[in-house]
Amino acid sequence: MSTLALGFLFGWLTVVPVAAQTGIPGMPAGGVAEDIEKAAEKERSEEERAALGSPRATMRTFLEGMEQLWESPVAGWKKATLTLDLPPSAASDQARDRARQLYGVLNRIGLVEVDALPGADEVASKSLDSFRYFPDRRTQRAALERFRGPPSGSIVLRVDEDGLWHFDRETVRRLPALFKQMESMPLVAGGEVLTVAQYI
Repeated sequence: MSTLALGFLFGWLTVVPVAAQTGIPGMPAGGVAEDIEKAAEKERSEEERAALGSPRATMRTFLEGMEQLWESPVAGWKKATLTLDLPPSAASDQARDRARQLYGVLNRIGLVEVDALPGADEVASKSLDSFRYFPDRRTQRAALERFRGPPSGSIVLRVDEDGLWHFDRETVRRLPALFKQMESMPLVAGGEVLTVAQYI
């Protein structure tokens, strides 16, 4: 069993706006800067669509991000928290904590068969706008038998207006209660990501 600790270094990039280039003959003011910005936005959009284009893609992105924490915590947290539908007011430490809780829940449910989740083709053919991963009595009976009473939350992925899939707001909101309910259950896959207090 592998145990991961929270990374302590987090990076910020500050971009200082500069005046648009206007001294190039025949080039409209702001032309170069605008073209660069549009290209960057297109690249970000394509990356997000690849990372969040279906329940399968979003789950894979989340798991890859969490498994990246040991070698590259900043990139790992960024990748994992990208998959969560968080309120705009959510602080970065809250986002990381919800990701940690989700990872802990998934690792107590069982091994995630990522390829069994709906991919882009299935989403399109069935016009899916949501997918409930947990609870599922057909595939998660052993995990559900360890509960005393019903689970305190569910794990649902939902598509937004841009066609991107996230673990939905209600899933994220109820993660603390669900994780607390499952924390004493054994890990059956993956590892545990500790808080700083637990690590010390």
